[in-house]
Amino acid sequence: MYIWAGSNFLCVIWFYLFLPETKARSLEELDEIFEACVPARKFKQYTCRIVQEAKQDVFGHEQIEITTKQVA
Repeated sequence: MYIWAGSNFLCVIWFYLFLPETKARSLEELDEIFEACVPARKFKQYTCRIVQEAKQDVFGHEQIEITTKQVA
């Protein structure tokens, strides 16, 4: 029993440090993040370029400037 508790504790630490949270990310965003070699603990702070590029394709350059000014 003590062997399993110790190994489970080590696994929990490994999961926390090395497995990223992928909730609310598309497959394209995850692909971009992994290609950029972003550490697992910095996945939340990383802003994907693919989202901005998609907005430019759909709305054009002027709409992107308006939405970014409203957020800021």
